[in-house]
Amino acid sequence: MTQAAGWKLPSREIKRRMILGIQGMERGGKSHLALTGRPPIYIHNFDYGLEGTVEKFAVTGKEIDVAEYRMPKAPRGQEQQVVKEAEVIYRQFREMWDDSVAKGEGTIIVDTHTEEWELRRLAWFGKLDQIMPQQYAELNNDFRAQVRGAYDSGMTVILIRKMGKVYQGNQP
Repeated sequence: MTQAAGWKLPSREIKRRMILGIQGMERGGKSHLALTGRPPIYIHNFDYGLEGTVEKFAVTGKEIDVAEYRMPKAPRGQEQQVVKEAEVIYRQFREMWDDSVAKGEGTIIVDTHTEEWELRRLAWFGKLDQIMPQQYAELNNDFRAQVRGAYDSGMTVILIRKMGKVYQGNQP
């Protein structure tokens, strides 16, 4: 039996990968859970508080590489300087992300994706507020392509997100 052009047989190889988000309250074990992922592990660390957790896994011989990023801060009136710094940090993150995806095996962790998304918005829009929903199309497409690239490479991706308290009126 012949097949028409465009059809192909599925691969028999099953890639061991997942794309997932972990969210929870601060000090809830999100980073610990992520570090149980398949090695080697590439952590894009935007947050504080990784110390102590990563060492527990490193002493066991698990291969872990960490790239550190910090959200720029500037005094009032120097917002453009913050935007320029955000653009530089975001480019650095994307270069490091692409490098970790190119490895083709292991786990990529973004801790926290909450901070990374804020940096991404600042680098793309030059501000964090008064951004219309339709303006997000290009940014969302870029993020989607970034995650799909990791998926296609066979990497597991874990996006750690912060959760805050839910308020009703003035009460948590």
